[in-house]
Formats: sequence, C-alpha cells, structure tokens
Amino acid sequence: MKRPHVVVYHPQESQIIGAILAKKRPDIPLTVVSQIQDLEAIDLENVKILLGWQVPMAFLQHWRSLRWIQSFGAGVDTFITLPSIQTGQVILTRIIDLFNAHINQYVFAHILYDLQCIELTLRLNKQARWAPFQPTSLQEKTLGLVGLGSIGQSIAQTANIFNMPVIGWSRSQRSSASWLLMESLEMLLARADFVVVALPLTPQTENLITLKHLQQLKPEACLINVGRGHTLNEADLLTALDTGIIRKLVLDVFQQEPLPSEHPFWRHDKVIVTPHISGLGFQEEIVDFFLKNYDRFCANQPLQGEVIPAQGY
Repeated sequence: MKRPHVVVYHPQESQIIGAILAKKRPDIPLTVVSQIQDLEAIDLENVKILLGWQVPMAFLQHWRSLRWIQSFGAGVDTFITLPSIQTGQVILTRIIDLFNAHINQYVFAHILYDLQCIELTLRLNKQARWAPFQPTSLQEKTLGLVGLGSIGQSIAQTANIFNMPVIGWSRSQRSSASWLLMESLEMLLARADFVVVALPLTPQTENLITLKHLQQLKPEACLINVGRGHTLNEADLLTALDTGIIRKLVLDVFQQEPLPSEHPFWRHDKVIVTPHISGLGFQEEIVDFFLKNYDRFCANQPLQGEVIPAQGY
C-alpha cells in the first residue's frame, strides 16, 4: 500500500526533523521545506499530511487535500482558526506530555535561583566576602498554578515532592489531590508567592490577566509565564512592575517573538527574559510522537493529542 505523503515545514528546524524522519522511516514519502516560497512551489494536490510550525494561514486555506496537521509544539493557536479545522475536515494534533519535564525544570530552576539567593551569592563571590545569609525553603512558599493541564499537573507533582504548598485555578476547575483548587483567579493571585501561568492561547484566555488581576498579587510575588505571551497584558505587566505591584517577572513567551530589541522588558531590572526555551523538545522525541500518530492515521485510528476546536486545545 502506498504511504501517505508528508510535508515537513518549520522555518528553523525542517532539515533536522526531515533527516531524522527519513532515517527512522525511509518508507514515508517526504517533502521538507523551510521557506514559504518553497512550500508554495510544491504540488500539494494529493498531499494530506503536514508536520508544521508557523505556516501562514492564507496558504493553508488553499490546501484542499489537507486532512491532518501535526503541530511541532503544544501550542496550536496559529492553526486553530483554520475553517477546515473548525468544520472537522482537517484533524489538528499537538504534542502532549513531551514538554512537561523541560518546562518543569525551567520553572523550578527559576524558583530555586530566587529562594536560594543565587544572585546574592554570585555578588558576594565577586567581592570575596564571607557574609552568611538564610535561604528560603520551598516549604515556606506557596506555588500558584494558573492552568491545570498536563504541564500544570507536572509542575504540581514536583512541588508535592518538595512539600511545597500548591494552589491552582483553571477555567475548567479541574480538581486533584496535588493542589488546593481556588474558586477564582483573584483568590489564587492573592495567596501565591510564585505564580506560574501555563495556559494555552484561546479566545477565552487572551489578555486574561490584566492590571486589575495583578493588583491582587502579594508585593513580594514572582510571576513566571511558560504558556503563551498573549494571555498576559504586557502593558499592564510593565505598569505593575514600575508601581511596585509585582517584585519579579520571569517571561519565556511574548506577544511578539522574537522579542524586539527595543522592548522595555530587556532593560527592566525586575524582569528575566528567556527566548521561548522552557518547552524545547528534542527533535527525535517529536519525530517519534509524529510517527506513532502517522501509523494511527494510516490505520484510521484516533490520534494522540487531537485538538478539540471549540476548546482551542
């Protein structure tokens, strides 16, 4: 039986992913491109599958034979509004669980950097000063999770190991023994010492956290965003920083990426900027996830990570 053709498109990683895919499964017909003009030159008449990232919507709308899109990442906000996905003509899948460990490590690296006073330690080292200080234990601080999907659950489980108190809130109000569920977002923000935002971008979560929410934070609170940049109002974040509403921001995602060099976040002494690296997956793991779904697609079986268009994730 002839295998379905796959187009691999990613502006930066297409060639690496394509090479791994070809080595693992030489039986799968592949077209690998990283430039939109090359994508537009392909004869897509009978191509049904896209393994892609940041594909222009205008191009996808004219791809009549397309039946399945596998996103390179957990986020699918660049695909979800495609009419053929909304009608169910095209299946959209996202990577699930693969990034949890990476994001988990990122979050606790920054929390521990803060509580163990690493910045102070480095400063004292440079000064050759012996000045004992008292670090803070995770058990003494409360972790607030905004978003209780697989990423939030993974972070909560790690906090449980450290006996760090965990409170959580999500629109679905998912309960678990791993966290104490808060009735409202405002209630969570008022009680948490570290707030981790791990939300997908949907119409309901866009600009969800604004100045009126940030005003509920403890003055000593630190906010970490590993979800999507558009879930927080960036102008309100800057206002909160400049007026002392919030002590520290750790941001891995932004409304515009790459973050422009003139953006105030780069120069603000209360902000740590990282270039969307918290959830970087290994290319081979992404390929393995895709291949399992590819075989399911060929066998007309349900796909892993299938997105429900009405929910946006």
